[in-house]
Amino acid sequence: MNKQFNLGLNLVTNKQTLKGRDLTETIEIALKNGADSVRLREKNMDTRSIMQEAFKIKEITQRMGKLLIVNDRVDIAKACDVDGVHLGQKDMPIKYAREMLGDDKIIGISCHTLEQALEAQEAGADYIGVGAIFPTFTGDDFLMVTIDTLKEISEKIHVPITAIGGINKNNIRMIFDSNVDSVSLTSAVFSTGDVAASTQELKQKFDMILKK
Repeated sequence: MNKQFNLGLNLVTNKQTLKGRDLTETIEIALKNGADSVRLREKNMDTRSIMQEAFKIKEITQRMGKLLIVNDRVDIAKACDVDGVHLGQKDMPIKYAREMLGDDKIIGISCHTLEQALEAQEAGADYIGVGAIFPTFTGDDFLMVTIDTLKEISEKIHVPITAIGGINKNNIRMIFDSNVDSVSLTSAVFSTGDVAASTQELKQKFDMILKK
């Protein structure tokens, strides 16, 4: 099933990067200033807390016409009726996630090799996340992926690709030489002193690169 959706400038949450700021308020600021979608990725929160955050963020994304994806947890994505789920290689297989969520929901998956990406595409993934492209300190489970591997995956895969891992305003251009459709960001937005200005700058660079 070919869905029409745009991850664009994708925010991947990590409350530890917020420097005491409120997660929902910070997301709303970023969305108002150019971010296109949100992936709720909170590894250190319990189920109930993630659900509470999901419902609060969903109210914002629906009001603004943006996408909300929940990381890992197919059960939470279904219970909160968000736009989709992003799976890891050790999470529920795509086949079963699809059975639980239905055809209308977006299912993405993290891949680190061409073999994983081809398998995910065959299994029905709607998009593939590739990374970490650059060193990152916002996750302890990231494997490094070279730019060459990213290019190889983009040449062989027909579903949208989002690059993730250490991407910021200084290296974002390097990603688009690899033909990706989206970038997923955490620290480049959430760890900055001015979330609005940082998001605007990243969105401007993102749009300029895509137009070339």
